[in-house]
Amino acid sequence: MIRVNGQDVGLLGDSSFATTVHLLEGEQVVRVRAEDSAGNVKRCDFQVILDTRRPVLTLISPEVNPFWSNKDMVLVEVGLDEPVIFAELDGEPVTVTDGVISKSIRLVKERTDLMLQVEDRAGNEAILSIILILDKEIPVLNIVSPQKGTIVNSTSVPIVVSTSETGCTISAVGMTLDASEVSNALLMGTIYLGPGEGSREIIIIITDLAANTREKILELQVDTVKPSIELPGLY
Repeated sequence: MIRVNGQDVGLLGDSSFATTVHLLEGEQVVRVRAEDSAGNVKRCDFQVILDTRRPVLTLISPEVNPFWSNKDMVLVEVGLDEPVIFAELDGEPVTVTDGVISKSIRLVKERTDLMLQVEDRAGNEAILSIILILDKEIPVLNIVSPQKGTIVNSTSVPIVVSTSETGCTISAVGMTLDASEVSNALLMGTIYLGPGEGSREIIIIITDLAANTREKILELQVDTVKPSIELPGLY
């Protein structure tokens, strides 16, 4: 008599047996018990791991995908949540060290598309697509408003900037500048100046997605003092 996990299993003609065991996800034990007509018993336990889940691939470096770079070499690092028996990046084998795949990629064209493929011990496959964009072009910085030399009566100054590419951000040295892209390559926001009257030179910096920057000086005249009014002859 054969019992597998407590269930009777019939013998085949050659004294072997076959059955189907329902497995749960994860590690478990399958217990087999054989007993002959004389009452002799033999037990055999073996471990089985059911793994139907694809490996999880986490992009560590670069931190965003797609990634814009102003350098020719980009370090690509991907973390895995389990051991794998197969790993290829763009068709070339890569090694896994302490759960991380690491490889430096040379960018030789404007856009590089990478594909990482892995397979775990249970045969589950996972794919991660990585896009690297080479951009060494400095963005245009055109301060639409305020114009150079504008007289302002507040330390909160609206600013409008146009540039040559989308996804740029603007900042000001030594002060707060809140701005966002309102349409393709057009940014609007507010510069918050420190207290004080008179001439100001504000360094405006535009930064694109690849961290290329350009600076421009914005000259303003700050006048927040209200004019005085005197009416001669009235007491």
